[in-house]
Amino acid sequence: MKKTLLLIVISLFFSFKTYSQIGIGQPIDLIMCDNNFDGIATFDLTVNDAIVLGSQNPADFIITYHETLLDANNGTNAIAVSTTYTNVSNPQTLYIRVEELATGNYETTSFQLMVEANLLPNFPNVYEICNGSSVVVDTGLEGQPFEITWYQDGFYLQDETNPYFVVNQPGVYGVLVYALSGNCEYYESFEVIETQYDSLSNPSSQEICDED
Repeated sequence: MKKTLLLIVISLFFSFKTYSQIGIGQPIDLIMCDNNFDGIATFDLTVNDAIVLGSQNPADFIITYHETLLDANNGTNAIAVSTTYTNVSNPQTLYIRVEELATGNYETTSFQLMVEANLLPNFPNVYEICNGSSVVVDTGLEGQPFEITWYQDGFYLQDETNPYFVVNQPGVYGVLVYALSGNCEYYESFEVIETQYDSLSNPSSQEICDED
């Protein structure tokens, strides 16, 4: 009887060690730009390695990434290439398993993959203005959580941060939009040219005979 109880205690001890938490950090959500509007992007999952380990020695642990919590807990079906992973849904939850090599103890946690759509409109390649006139180029992002900067001929226009820009000079312009919700940037460029119109000449007088 005592031998049976001892075996049970030993079994419980090793079971406890297997599932004991080892202390890991919370990974960050990964955000990529959706430049072709398909909701799919390639992610480097390993940017979260150092975050979950913190100050612990990477040589003492093995880190794997999984598509389901069940796989993470079982240590099965790890993502084969975690540096170039393509999401299968948007958003998508992934799971990290951090296992201590010396003890077999492990802990799991999760994070999100998100592919954010490019909300900038497709500007015309060329805008035409007359001498002394102007054109309003509007991003349509009024009230949205973005930082917007405008450029003229490659130079940053420091005072232009509105979602629209009144252009009254020819040149090559660009707008850079940074999404505050993540590390996503969008850039569009266009050209403004000045069109010259010849002044109209006064028409000559015309005489029509009235035969009646």
